[in-house]
Amino acid sequence: MTARLALGALLLAACGAWAQTPAGPSATLHGAQADGHRLTEVSGLAWDTAAQQLYAVSDRGLLYRLALTRSSEQPLALQLLSAHPLKAPDGRRVDAEGLSLLAASESPSGQTELLVASEGPARVLRFSTDGALLGEWALPTALAASRALRRGNSQLEALAMHPRLGPLVAAEAPSAGGGRAAHEVHSATRSWTFAAGSGRQVRLKAMDVLPDGRLLVLERAQAGGGLVNRLLEVDLSACGGTATCGVTERVVLEGEVDAANHEGMAWLGEDGGQTWVLLVSDDRGARQTGTRFQLIALP
Repeated sequence: MTARLALGALLLAACGAWAQTPAGPSATLHGAQADGHRLTEVSGLAWDTAAQQLYAVSDRGLLYRLALTRSSEQPLALQLLSAHPLKAPDGRRVDAEGLSLLAASESPSGQTELLVASEGPARVLRFSTDGALLGEWALPTALAASRALRRGNSQLEALAMHPRLGPLVAAEAPSAGGGRAAHEVHSATRSWTFAAGSGRQVRLKAMDVLPDGRLLVLERAQAGGGLVNRLLEVDLSACGGTATCGVTERVVLEGEVDAANHEGMAWLGEDGGQTWVLLVSDDRGARQTGTRFQLIALP
């Protein structure tokens, strides 16, 4: 089932202001700062259910920690708590694109870790929740050799932690196979493909895993005069090998307000009988734009 969100939701300019849409409230942070760093160019999200903390990464190589609260008076409120630079082994800032959380029970260090997908060069790095470099997760051979990782600003983009399959990674740009563009998702030992959506400049922007193991994908494309964002559901257990996975379109965001420049996504869990997902937009460094967070109720 596809939910087509109504247009015209009013986005208030005040820091932390929220606007109601049929899918859920949104909040925009303008000029938020912590530890001398501004919240900007957010490219990935991860939700720590146990600690009830939201993490985000930026193209500028920053790790943010935010408090997220909801109440009848403030349906969605966010506060930036801390910001830490992310440094690669060579000391340079990491061009962070994707983010996923590794629980303490699953991590090599025995503490909660954050996996960060980076492009230029393409790699997945392990960090502590305060930004300390812990190590690197080797890319699957199939992905490391992929031409998709040599397409300039269309390289490694999305990252998700699957309870059975381990880390899943995907490049931003779909590959051409069988005459049709297809996204490719890789674990350490397997790969899956599913058809890319319609439109121009179709890109896979983020992934997360639903409680039953299905993959939720954020795909963005250009259509008409603006952007279209789609939330797609892929059942990895129902395909594999040379088979192309089926895709269920769950949500379409289009129109002047709802089709923002979404870059990151995190599954927040269930509340009030609804399954909630949080999206975040990239402000492209423009102070007047702000960083917009949008709650989505999966239909």
